[in-house]
Amino acid sequence: MPWSWGCFCCLVLAAIQACNAASLLPVFLMHGIGDNHNEFDQMEGWIKAIDPNVSTYSIPVCDDSASYTNLWNQGDQIVSHIRTAVSKAPAGLYDQGYALLCHSQGALTCRTVIERMDDHRVHTFISLAGPQMGEFGIPQGWDKKLPWGRDLVYAALLTGPTASAFQKDLSIANFWNDPRPTDGLFGKPAMDYLSGNSFLPVLNNNPARRTQGPGKPKDDEEAARYKRNFMRLERAVFTASPVDDMIIPYDSALFRFYNSDASATVPLEDSPLWQNDWIGLRALNANGKIEFVTADNVCHTCWAHNETVFKQHIAPYLPHHNSAQ
Repeated sequence: MPWSWGCFCCLVLAAIQACNAASLLPVFLMHGIGDNHNEFDQMEGWIKAIDPNVSTYSIPVCDDSASYTNLWNQGDQIVSHIRTAVSKAPAGLYDQGYALLCHSQGALTCRTVIERMDDHRVHTFISLAGPQMGEFGIPQGWDKKLPWGRDLVYAALLTGPTASAFQKDLSIANFWNDPRPTDGLFGKPAMDYLSGNSFLPVLNNNPARRTQGPGKPKDDEEAARYKRNFMRLERAVFTASPVDDMIIPYDSALFRFYNSDASATVPLEDSPLWQNDWIGLRALNANGKIEFVTADNVCHTCWAHNETVFKQHIAPYLPHHNSAQ
């Protein structure tokens, strides 16, 4: 009967569409500081519950104590593993790109990997509570690595003979950002950040940076390359929560940072990074490709380990194959 045949065809079409809707692009995952690639064991299971056939790859680099090493070197290792995985993959697996989902320090490092990697195929970048504008506080648990107050941390990480050693050997030094014009004791932190930090002001394309990396002079062509690579993203998602006591300020994860006396954070729209579009955030936003997610009551580790958080704030942003969109 025509009616029955038509219903059958509708059911088949609906089944095909439902199957396609669950067809996710491959997902690379990168852990945070003090952790390792097993951090995402649970999340990989949650992703596969959406699409049992999805390819997931938790990048096995900079595990545990190695996560405290220099972020330039960590980024190089991430690039190498992604390139190797792509080169060894079955034909067509990465033709439509992949997601890069990263937590905490790993989220900052992954963002800078995108900037530095001319051949990246990142379709969607998901940053889970990453210190994108740096850190200006001593989080709980870091007291063993940085057993000093903020003034002493500044003096050690950004000034004098110790600065270059810390920048070379300690990841935290690479994103320590002191916004104060003067600390009244040691010197001028904001200026020393631009000259003493050879990572974060470089990858944020701060025009007042003094270097282009350790031992390298400032290079505006490199900065332009970083921006071009970042702007090739189809979507970028940045998440944060006010209860996060590891990222200080918590909304550094949303590219906001303290004002000059560290009494409050400056809205992103009022910052020169946005107004002058240092890395391309404003342009991506104008094209509808940026999401800033502020979630209530999500602890720092919960971004990687809480299934409810995953379902509400991560799963909706996992990219699908074109046929499913």
